[in-house]
Amino acid sequence: RAGESVDLEDPAQRAQLDAVVARSTRSLRILTVNLFRLDGTIEYSTNPDYIGHRSIENPGIEQALASGQTVSFLKRVELEADPIRPGHDLLESYTPFHELEPESQARGSVIGVIELYQDARPIIAKIAQGRHLILLSTAGIMGVLFVALFAVVRLGHQRIVQLTAALETTNRDLEQRVRERTREIETARRRLRGLFDGISDGISVIDRFFRVTEAN
Repeated sequence: RAGESVDLEDPAQRAQLDAVVARSTRSLRILTVNLFRLDGTIEYSTNPDYIGHRSIENPGIEQALASGQTVSFLKRVELEADPIRPGHDLLESYTPFHELEPESQARGSVIGVIELYQDARPIIAKIAQGRHLILLSTAGIMGVLFVALFAVVRLGHQRIVQLTAALETTNRDLEQRVRERTREIETARRRLRGLFDGISDGISVIDRFFRVTEAN
């Protein structure tokens, strides 16, 4: 309770503290709890062998004290050579530990840092699941875009084929009209020539330079 101290040298009080910590961390898959004094010495640990050891230049402790907030590090098993580590990934968290005011129970000054070693396998599994969902979503989006692009290209191809066919039809119609018009002009020319040659009187056609261009 607030205002009461715990004598860690007293086996009974230590056992009570161990029980409280065990109840509080049982569902969180926390493997180890360490309480550091400000100088880095372990004051309390769920592993009694750690008590009294001092951690020098621990970045987790330094960052937690500097920021006043919890900092966490993911320890990958393939990068850890420490034999005390379990054979899986760990989430290592450091949280400033405040003294409680006896009367108001308000947070007082920082008196230490709590270090938690948590089994990171569920977190890694969720990260992997999230990545898998992202990959599936990306693949789905790419598939939809590919289908849409294929539809656009196919529609464009069909439109080009239609326009090409229409242009070819227009060209054939134009060529047919030119041939028909040419035949009409040639027929009219021959008819005019026949009339011109059938006149018994001499007729000459001259241009503006008085040159004879036609004569019967």
